Amino acid sequence: MKALFESIKNHKKAFIISLIFLVYFASGLIRCIANGDGLSKVRFAIYLMLIGLTVPFFIFSCVFEKVRYDIAALLIILCFGIISLIIMPLYTVPDEQVHMYGAYRVSNKLMGKEAESPYRAVMMRNDDRMDAYYPGSYTVLAIVNYWSWLDKDASDETFVDSGHPAPNAPEYCYFFSALGITIGRLLHLGPMKVYFLGRIFNLVFFAVISFFAIQIIPKGKPVLFVLSTMPICIQQAASLSYDSFLIPMAFLLTAFTVKYIVDGTLSRVQFILMFVTALLVLPMKGWAYFPIALLPFFIVLWRNRKNIIKKDKIRHIIYALLFALFVIAVFAALFYFRKQPDNNYHETLGMYGYSIPYLAKHLSAFPRLLANALEASTAWYFDTFFGGLLGRLEININQIFRLIYLILLILAIMHRKSDEYYFSIKAKSGFFVVALISVLCIFAGMLVGWTGLESDVIQGVQGRYFIPLAFYIMMLFNTKRVECSENIDRVLLFLDLWSLGFVELDVIGMLG
Repeated sequence: MKALFESIKNHKKAFIISLIFLVYFASGLIRCIANGDGLSKVRFAIYLMLIGLTVPFFIFSCVFEKVRYDIAALLIILCFGIISLIIMPLYTVPDEQVHMYGAYRVSNKLMGKEAESPYRAVMMRNDDRMDAYYPGSYTVLAIVNYWSWLDKDASDETFVDSGHPAPNAPEYCYFFSALGITIGRLLHLGPMKVYFLGRIFNLVFFAVISFFAIQIIPKGKPVLFVLSTMPICIQQAASLSYDSFLIPMAFLLTAFTVKYIVDGTLSRVQFILMFVTALLVLPMKGWAYFPIALLPFFIVLWRNRKNIIKKDKIRHIIYALLFALFVIAVFAALFYFRKQPDNNYHETLGMYGYSIPYLAKHLSAFPRLLANALEASTAWYFDTFFGGLLGRLEININQIFRLIYLILLILAIMHRKSDEYYFSIKAKSGFFVVALISVLCIFAGMLVGWTGLESDVIQGVQGRYFIPLAFYIMMLFNTKRVECSENIDRVLLFLDLWSLGFVELDVIGMLG
C-alpha cells in the first residue's frame, strides 16, 4: 500500500485527471438513478463500467512499470461489448441477418440435424425464423422492441425451411456463434435468447484471441490495443458477423508473424499455431487477405533459403523460373478470361455487374474505377474504419471521436524510447507490398461482387475491411525519428477507455 501511495505521488497529474473523470462518472450515475427509464439503466451500466475500469487501470498503471495492454484490451472488449449487445438490436450490424443463417447452418450440423432444405435454404426452428422481427431504423422503439423479444420463450420448435440460404463463407468462422446458438436450442430458449448467446460466444472469442495477440506480439502492442478496442471492432465483436472471427484471427496471425520477424524464431507450438491461423485466414473475404496469410510462409522460406538450396547459382535459376511462371500464368489467365462472356448478373443487386472477363478485356477499367472510388470516398473509408458510422452505417457519432481515435493511433504508432528494435527497410517494404496487394484485392473483390456496370466507382467497400491489415500500414510510420517515453502509454490507455465510454453514451444520447 505504501508503494501505491508513492506511485500516486509520482503520478499526480494522472491521479487528478482520473479523479475529475471519476467525479463526472459518479454524477452521471446519480442522474441515471434519478431518471428510471430503460435507457437511463443502460447509461448507468456504462458509467458504472467506466468507474469500475478507471480505478483498477490507474492502480495497475502506477504499480507496473509497463502498461499491460493485453489485460486492458480483454477487460475493455468484454465490458463494452456487453453494452453493445444491449444497445445494438439484432440485424443492426451490417449483414448480421445473413451471417445469422450461416451460424445456424453450422449449429444444425453440430446437433446432427438437417442443415439445409433441397432448395439450399437453412433449416431452423419455426420460432427462430424471426420473420416478424425487424428493427428498422435505430430508434428507441427498435431498442424497446429488441428488449421485449428477449423476454419471449420458445413456443414453436417445429423444424422448417427458413427460406434463406447461408452465405458463401467458410463454415469454421461461424463455429463459436453456432456453439452459443446450439446451447440455446438445447436449453429450449426463446429465439432472441438463442441469438444473444451466439453473440456472447463471438464476443468472448474476440476478446480472448485479441488478448493473446497483444500478449504475443513483441513490438506494436499499443497499435493492436487501439485497433482491437475501436468502436467498430467492439460492435462487430458483439454480433453474429464473421468479422468477430476474422479480425482477431488476423491480429493473432500478425502477432506470430511479427514475433518471428523480431525474435528470429518461434517455438514448435507457435509455428504450428501460426500456420494453422494463416490457413484459416487465407480463404476469408473472397481470399482478399491472402498476402497476410502467405507472409509467414514467405518469411520462413526466405530465411531458410540457403539451407534449402545451398548453391547460389541454382537458387537464382529457381527465382527466375518462378518469376517466368508467374508472368506466364498472368498472360494465360488474361487469354482465358478474354474468351469468356462479359455479363455477370448479380441476383443480390438485381443488375448486371462487372466480371473478371469484362476486366480482362478492359484492362484500364479497374485503375479508373479505383481512382474514382478513392477520390469520392476516402473520407468515408476513414469514417467506417474508426467506427464513425455504426449500426447499418446510420449511427453517426460525434466528429470529435473520429479525431480522438486518429490521435490514439498516432500515439500508438510512435516509437518508445526503451524499445531497441526497429523494423528494417526490407521488413517495411514487405509490409507495404502485403498491404498494397490486400487493398487492391479488397477493391477488386467488391468491384466484381458488388458493383453494377452503370457505376463509375467501386461500390460496397467499407473501412472495416482494412482493419485486418491495418497493423502493417501503421508500422510503415513507426520510426526512431519520432520517439516518446513510456508515460504516453498511460495517456493512451485512459484516453481509449474514456473515449469508448463516451462513444456508447453518445450512441444512447441519439435516442433521447
